[in-house]
Amino acid sequence: MTPRPPISLEKRKERYLEAVRDKMAKLYAYGEAKPPAREQLWHEITGFLEAGKVLSNVTTEELQAIIDDEHLKAF
Repeated sequence: MTPRPPISLEKRKERYLEAVRDKMAKLYAYGEAKPPAREQLWHEITGFLEAGKVLSNVTTEELQAIIDDEHLKAF
């Protein structure tokens, strides 16, 4: 089996930002309700965002733009 070529940094960043967008959409789907699952998802998201800033060469501004966009879509 031939090894796959490594994923480019640009593609990795793109996938990460898509995952952030998906997680934020799931969070905002709860609306104003605050069940334990929402709180657990929030903790997961905050860790995911911090990891992305450290590992994915993603800026706070890029993440905030996605958060703002998904918030506007939801509300």
